[in-house]
Amino acid sequence: MYFSKHNIFSKIKDSDDFFIVNLLTGNADILTPDYADKILKVKNNEEMIDDQFIGELKEKGYLADEKEEGKLYKSKYLDFLDNRDDDEIQLFFVPNYSCNFACSYCYQDEYAPTKGLLSNEIIDSFFDYVEKEFAGKRKYITIFGGEPLLNSPRQKELVDYFISKANAAQLDVCIVTNGYTLVEYMDSLKHGNMREVQITLDGTAKFHDSRRFLKGGSGTFDRIVEGVDACIANQITVNLRMVIDKENIDNLPELAQFAIDKGWTSSAYFKTQIGRNYELHHCQSSGDKLFSRISLFEKIYDLTKRYPHILEFYKPAYSISKFLSENGSLPDPLFDACPACKTEWGL
Repeated sequence: MYFSKHNIFSKIKDSDDFFIVNLLTGNADILTPDYADKILKVKNNEEMIDDQFIGELKEKGYLADEKEEGKLYKSKYLDFLDNRDDDEIQLFFVPNYSCNFACSYCYQDEYAPTKGLLSNEIIDSFFDYVEKEFAGKRKYITIFGGEPLLNSPRQKELVDYFISKANAAQLDVCIVTNGYTLVEYMDSLKHGNMREVQITLDGTAKFHDSRRFLKGGSGTFDRIVEGVDACIANQITVNLRMVIDKENIDNLPELAQFAIDKGWTSSAYFKTQIGRNYELHHCQSSGDKLFSRISLFEKIYDLTKRYPHILEFYKPAYSISKFLSENGSLPDPLFDACPACKTEWGL
């Protein structure tokens, strides 16, 4: 028997207690310091004479037979593959890499411009390919960029045509947009099978406009807020994303209060996510302002303790903790966290 390599064992922040989690067996426990000390002795192969305690560890899989655990791992992995085959597929469509913004942390600004222009014929080919290659699969489409909702008559015609094709194919559509032209596109969007519109707002006006501005340098906050209002008024779900680093993290409480005061957080058509600004391509010359995943969790935890209203705006997942809290059980083990060419396809 050995201390399972699938155990996650650590002290709970701001507490004397510890936790142990094993996603392979689906068990989790909060441990007093005395029990944690016993766990450490088992982990370090020190002699233990508490047979009842050892029996409990074996029953929950924290202490495992290597051969039997290997069989369980293979069985769970096969279940994972079977379930993944039934997962809904997200198909990305990128009409262009052009953008009207000049964000301070843009990672796409050195992308080579695409040759040729988007046309109805290309859109037709896309839907023909989807119908043929993904027949029988649950799927939806995400329109991505660049900025896919550029404010030009031709772009609006193409987006209108794309949405009409998606409607005919009975496919939901998501759009990832900077949100600047949402009001102008509202007539198109409200006639589509819109699952959600993802919009980035990096804080209240002062913070957002210092990071996400037009190519001419003008601010974008007020226009984006109008777009969020328009989406909610037309019952189109907004997924508001805040890209966080050390320059704007302390503005999270103020942005949360702004959203609460706007009535966004009380709408069924509003949800949020936190995006961690991280090292990608060339856009970060220095990592001094970036959080690691763990340090970001710690900072958000600290902020929510001091400003509880944040939780009305955003509920941190803390990896598996949110799932466990909301479902009373652990999620299935994740053997492959990369969705590329499995449940996500860029076409």
